[in-house]
Amino acid sequence: MRILVSRREFLRHLLSAGVLASISSAGLFKLESWADGEGPPVVWLEGAGCSGCLISLANYFDSASGDGFPELLAKLDLKYAPLFMTASGEPAISQLLDLLSSPSKHILLLVSGAIPSREGYCTVGSFESKEQEFKQILVGAARSALRVAGVGSCACYGGVLGARAQEPRFAPLDHYLPPSTSLTLLPGCPPHPDWIVTTLVGMIAGENIPLDRYKRPLSLFGKTVCSQCARLPEKQAERFARDPYDPELCLKTVGCRGEVSHCDTPARGWNGTDSWCVSRNTICVGCTEPFFPETPFVTTSQEGSAAWRRSG
Repeated sequence: MRILVSRREFLRHLLSAGVLASISSAGLFKLESWADGEGPPVVWLEGAGCSGCLISLANYFDSASGDGFPELLAKLDLKYAPLFMTASGEPAISQLLDLLSSPSKHILLLVSGAIPSREGYCTVGSFESKEQEFKQILVGAARSALRVAGVGSCACYGGVLGARAQEPRFAPLDHYLPPSTSLTLLPGCPPHPDWIVTTLVGMIAGENIPLDRYKRPLSLFGKTVCSQCARLPEKQAERFARDPYDPELCLKTVGCRGEVSHCDTPARGWNGTDSWCVSRNTICVGCTEPFFPETPFVTTSQEGSAAWRRSG
């Protein structure tokens, strides 16, 4: 059931979450209208994967307002999403098919999980004794979408399931979308819940989201991990670790991909804390990049970069 909230409560939530800084006045007007029940429905499709991206969003928490995922879910007109729906089985699939039957573009589409290139390897369920192929549902949903966001590295690049040894092949999301699709990619294994919420708000507001060459929001993926890392002085002083779990020294020499990886987790942290990969004494494996997970994790970043160039 959809729960409407007041404009003041809705905008307070967004402001405290820090997602209104780049929203225009026209976008704010659209957000207010959406809070009053006039905005587009949201559909989340989950392909082949572990559901980690959905679980990441379920862990959303805004420390400034005290709001968590339940409050966020109450503000979304979420028509279809695995894990988050009350309905299941044929009633859920029926609801999805009804939503996609309209010829007009009227939904915001989020897609996580990898997409198989062959038939019969991934379905969203069955309806009237017929399996509903994920790829077929995705193509139909894209036709109904105002804007599309790929969530997680599997949807963005193929991810773990798209590794070269896998069969069947899994292709990135943009291979199945019309060239004119307004597409934003949020890679990560998993992506940070703040990235999902921030991007979704921009989509609802109809904002032009500046993107990098991989269609990632520049505001979230515009800097390398290394440039924001607290161990950067150790790197500059050429004090390098020999152990991948070293608590102090730069981890570049034991496989850290921070030099060639882009996201803001060193500054943002996870779970309302300053915790992220390197702060917990492990390397950045580059999960926001197209080369993930093709390169070996424990190797030098120079070797990883070379492997990425060979694979590209």
